[in-house]
Amino acid sequence: YILKALQAKCSYERAFRLPTTDELFGDEDLEAGRADLRPERSDNFNLNLSYDGRFGKHGLYADVSLIYRNTKDYIKRGLGKHGSTQYGIYENHGHVRTKGYNVSLRYSFARWFDLGGTWNSIDTRDYERRWTGSSQQENMHYKVRLPNIPYRFANFDASFHWHDLFARGNTLTVGYDGFWQHAFPLNWENIGDKDSKAYVPGQLSHNLSLAYSIKNGRYNIALECRNLTDARLYDNFSLQKAGRAFYVKLRVHFGN
Repeated sequence: YILKALQAKCSYERAFRLPTTDELFGDEDLEAGRADLRPERSDNFNLNLSYDGRFGKHGLYADVSLIYRNTKDYIKRGLGKHGSTQYGIYENHGHVRTKGYNVSLRYSFARWFDLGGTWNSIDTRDYERRWTGSSQQENMHYKVRLPNIPYRFANFDASFHWHDLFARGNTLTVGYDGFWQHAFPLNWENIGDKDSKAYVPGQLSHNLSLAYSIKNGRYNIALECRNLTDARLYDNFSLQKAGRAFYVKLRVHFGN
């Protein structure tokens, strides 16, 4: 602790990530497995600075994190094709370095209101100098950002809380949250004409929710609208997600 409300953290990790079930065996649909995948091995460094202060009824939280990942046998996802059918494939990609940061800010007023957001920038690049370990051929993607991976995105939210509404122990919460993501290329960004290159487009989505909690959370009912503006949203293989949708959620908590 640098100050009472200001904390610094620094850490090092020697990490191993085993392939997932889908990466090894596929999903019998759109994912092709590869049983000879090796685990990822990485040396990771993390630096974090966080502030959590109270000023009467006001609360302020801020967090800044820096990350560095030096990864060997990075498990990379790509696209394969059999006839006219495309499917996801996985392979070990020799040497990858990831540098990035994220910034989070959050403000609250008593128990009535809070808002905040997080900004993320994650830069993952190919650091394999040769095509294979024994080849002398230069890797044309050396130090180029890996394709089909979001590298700049943010989320934000705000909520209002009315406590003891209609009866003691009941709470009404009105919430909003959103997500933004920068456009990114589906394939290597240093190959081909930028104007004709396939991109996963930039995205902005908005969600609204209304929740009523009864008897200190024993009974709960929530109404939710996802993707309020019916925007076109995609995952990292340019597969379109669902449009505007409405949900009703009921929950009963048993116990103390």
